[in-house]
Amino acid sequence: MPGVVITLNSYVYLCARLLATVQPSFALAGISGVGLTYTFKGGWAPFAELDGVIAQGTGGAALSAALSIGVAKYF
Repeated sequence: MPGVVITLNSYVYLCARLLATVQPSFALAGISGVGLTYTFKGGWAPFAELDGVIAQGTGGAALSAALSIGVAKYF
C-alpha cells in the first residue's frame, strides 16, 4: 500500500494511502487521516489514528471511517 506520512510536530502526523484490490474484483480506495503518538523512554510508542476512506469499485462508491489504536516498540 503506497502512502505518505507528514509530521506536523513530535506528536501529530497526517497520512495518505492508496489501496488497490484485484480479487475478487478490481477496486481503489483512498485513505487519509490524522494520528497522535508519543514515544516513551524504552522505545514504547502508543498511537491513535482516525482515517477517512473513499472507495470506488464495480459496485459503486463507498465512504467510511476507521479508528486504529495500538502500541509500537522501537529497537
